[in-house]
Order: sequence, then C-alpha cells, then structure tokens
Amino acid sequence: MKLVRTALAAACLAVAAGPVFADAHSTATFGNLTITVIDLDPNDGISAGITFMPDPRKYYDGAYVRGEAETWTQPGGYDDLHDEKMEKTAARGSANISGSANTALATMSASVKAAADGRGFNAANLAGTAQASAGHLSYFNGDFGVPGSDLRYFSLTANTQVVFSVDTTMSVSTGFTAVPGELRNEMASARASLLVMGLDVDGITPLVDQQQHILSVGYPGDALPSGGSDSWSGILSSSFSNLGSVSTEGGFWAGGTIEGASLISAVPEPSTYGMLLGGLGLLGAVARRRRKALAAACLAAAVGPAFATATSSALIGNMTITLGDLNPTDSATPWLSFTPSNPATVHNEVKGWGNEYEHYTTDDYVASAKQDGVLSRLRATDWSSAEGSLTTAANAAGYTAMSSQGRADSGLDEFGKYFNIVANGGGGTNFLLSANTSITFSVTADLKAFTSMGYNLDGDMDEFAYARTLLNVGGKVNGMDQFDFQERSVIAQYYVNDDNTVSGVSDSWSGTMSVTFYNFGSTATDVWLQAYAMSEGYSAVWDGVTPVPEPSTYAMLLGGLALLGAARRRQLRA
Repeated sequence: MKLVRTALAAACLAVAAGPVFADAHSTATFGNLTITVIDLDPNDGISAGITFMPDPRKYYDGAYVRGEAETWTQPGGYDDLHDEKMEKTAARGSANISGSANTALATMSASVKAAADGRGFNAANLAGTAQASAGHLSYFNGDFGVPGSDLRYFSLTANTQVVFSVDTTMSVSTGFTAVPGELRNEMASARASLLVMGLDVDGITPLVDQQQHILSVGYPGDALPSGGSDSWSGILSSSFSNLGSVSTEGGFWAGGTIEGASLISAVPEPSTYGMLLGGLGLLGAVARRRRKALAAACLAAAVGPAFATATSSALIGNMTITLGDLNPTDSATPWLSFTPSNPATVHNEVKGWGNEYEHYTTDDYVASAKQDGVLSRLRATDWSSAEGSLTTAANAAGYTAMSSQGRADSGLDEFGKYFNIVANGGGGTNFLLSANTSITFSVTADLKAFTSMGYNLDGDMDEFAYARTLLNVGGKVNGMDQFDFQERSVIAQYYVNDDNTVSGVSDSWSGTMSVTFYNFGSTATDVWLQAYAMSEGYSAVWDGVTPVPEPSTYAMLLGGLALLGAARRRQLRA
C-alpha cells in the first residue's frame, strides 16, 4: 500500500512550469527525546518515579501529521490550481506515522517515529519546498503533534521533578535567480515546541513550562534578488515539579510547524506589489481553513479482511453539440462563439479509519475550458479510494468525456469513505449563440452503485453508494430566463431480508442525456452549460470505532488542566 501511495504522490498533475526562478525551504527535526526524573527530597523515603498513562481510546493517544502543497498561476487567480492536503492520526501512541503532499512545484512531508514505552515519540521530521517559475506560484505548510489530541498524561511521585528534553534542528531559506524588475515575494518559517504542565500543590493553579524556537526569513520584493537563510540547532527542554506530598498528574506535548511560499510574476503592476504582500497574509488562512469538502472515489486496497464494500461510478462520454436553424428563411448561418471561462475541476476526498486515521483531499484545475487534454486524479487510503477524470476539449462544453468512481471497504474495526466530483467548471462554460438558433448537448451516460454486506444485525453497521450526473443549459432570450436540465442518479444501501439476514443491493442506469437551448430572439445571446459527474459512498462497521479527534491545539492542551484539577482535588479529599 505504501508503494501505491508513492505512485499516487508521483502522479501529480504536471503544469507548464518552465525554469525555476525562486524557491523556499523549511525543515524541523526532533530526535533523542530524553526524560529525566529528579528526586527533590531524597530523605522522604519515596522513590522518585514517573508512570505514563496512555489513552486507551483509538486515535486519541497517537501522533498526527498533516500538511498541504499548492501550485497555481497568478496571484489571486485559480488557473492551473493544484492543491493537495494530507492528514493522518495514528491509532495508538506506539504507532509510527508519516504522510506527504505534492504538486509540480511544491512538496511537504511529515513523520513521527513512535516510542513503544508510552513516551510518545523517538523522532519527528518536517520538510517542505515551494518553487516559482514565470507565472507559476507555490505554497506549502505542514505540522505534527504528539499526541494528536490533548496531552500525554503521566503520574509523578511526590517531591519529584521531571525534565523533558529533545534534540532539535531547524532551517529555513529562500533563494532567487530571477532578473531585477520582476515582482516577487518569498517566505519560509519553522517552529518547534515542547510543553509540560501540571498543577501546583493547591490543586488549582496551573504550572506550564513551554519552550519553543521560531525561524523565519522573507523577501519583500523591493530590492535586487538575494534570498536569505537561517538555522538553529539545540535542545528544547521543559520541566514540571511536584512539590506536594502525594503523587499528582501532569502532561506533555510536542509539536512542530513549517510554512513557505514562493511567488513570482513576469509583468508587475505598481498596484500589484501591495496586493501580493497582502496576499501572503491570506495564504496562511487559506491553508488552515477546514474545508467541509465532500470525499472521493476509485479502487481501494484493504488491509485485513474486508467484510463489506460500497462502490459507485458515473461515466459520461461522446459529447456531441448540434446547432439548429430556427429561421431558415433569414439567410443567416447559425453560429456560436466561446472563449476560455471557468476551468474544469476534479475534486477528491477520501477517508479511512484503520491502523491510522487517514484523510486526503485533492483539487485539480485545468487552465481553461478550451484546453485539450486529460485531467485525472486518484487518491486512496487503506480502506477507500477515489478517482475522477475529465477529457477537456476546445468546444462550447469544455469537455468530451468525464468519469467519477470510488470504493470503500470495511472490516471489524476499519471503514472507509469517499467522494468525487468532476465538473466542466465552477460555474460551467459560457458562449455566445447566434439569433434564431438552437443548441443541443448530448452525452451517453452509465451509472452504477453497489453495496455488499453479509454479517448479522447485532452490530451497528451502515453502508451507502451513490452516483449522479447532470446537464444544465441556460441563458436569457428577450430578457426572459430559459433553461433545460437533465439529471440521473442511482443509489444503493443494504437491506434486511425476511429471514433477518442482511444483503447488499445494486442499482444502475445507462442511456442518453440531452438538453437544448432555443434562442428565438433577433440578436445573439449569452448561454451557459453546467455538467458534472459525482460518486459518493461509505462502508462502516461502527462497533468499537472511536470518533476521530481534531489535532491538538493550545486551547485543548490548557483545557486539560480542568481534568488534572479534578483528579488532584479527589486525591486531597482522600
């Protein structure tokens, strides 16, 4: 499966980048985590010690890694946008975890090597690169946390201090080889953090010791190309002291972040400098937004026995465009005229819950509706996969064929989910249609949905598969709105037989879809066409599966003090 993921990462959509003029790099590496216990009162007869208390809930005790790589054309534009996001959470604190996101000009990777003794990790690595060429820009971000949710809790004996230390290496750099006079902006940053906390002897006052180191370099675009770099290597160390006469609980957390952007434009306008500099501030917000996007589809390789499967597909092909003369006596020849408008899109999202929680999203955009070529994308986890493709064309529809398909498997404690949508543009394509002319768009379509379940009803189980296609054409004639749309969908869910057993179901449809727009007016009018293919599904055995937590935040960490306080007060009452 790791080979499959590597192949997926390598199959990123290639953009016409040309020679690289600028690049930004960030790295952060943790290693050799050491925990030192110090007896603050050797005469109290208590042996100094620390005991870790792993969270038994799935995904709560494991480390997380996540990140994004993005490439696009002009600042503020969406042409040739390729955006990949990755997020993983280990099921247990003793599990290693790694992930990456890649585009043609940006890449990031993150990994955590876990410790089997409950400490959380032995090593962690973050790395990212963003490059820029004439007209193409890129951005990356990445982070990790140990554990992925809340704190790694421990119990510390009375009159004892614990010191957490980790070797840390960080580097950031930017570099330019572009000629003077071009608009450019570049930045790279890295941060490493180590936090230890607990409660004072009163059982109420929080004691927090956090050490972090931050590096950042930037290039504002107002001088000759020079670039910059910075690095740091040392030890991050944080401690907590229990000065009370009884054992108490504490917690620690470690994490790192990287971020970088490389931007260049060959034709700068004076107003663009301010826009670009302001846009850098938006990059971070865009990168951190939590899209409630839908999820994606295709072939999945399951780890362990798959007890149930959900699949669906929506295939569209043989696009034909026919013009009709509504007034043959006017001696005018029907015509249409179109220019590149909204770019075609492929969006995938897949999720898998197994030995680790995996979440991947992909957004791909082709340069224009007139570009000939194939836009294709596949994403997969261990328990789900999604694939979408679109054959773009220089016609009024913007395409000749599109496909959307996905698969999800489930086992005793593993399940998957997918969503994929392929469209001929965010708002469709636009064109100008001559007077007294009709235009008809026709495609062949094939839709399938299937679910398969073969176990008893004692568990809480669910499965779902769905496929859908749409053609929608519209515009104005003599000031009045006119539109024609056709939609087909199939759905499959498991059902209960008369003997109380469960069986899967399937549904399918194939045929021709056709929509027509009539311009009865005496002048040409603007017309639009929307088209998409979509697939969605999931397969799940919910017994024993714990909800997946969001990655750690400082608010969550500090919120853990309430739990520590409650535990401490119980000890004092005892």
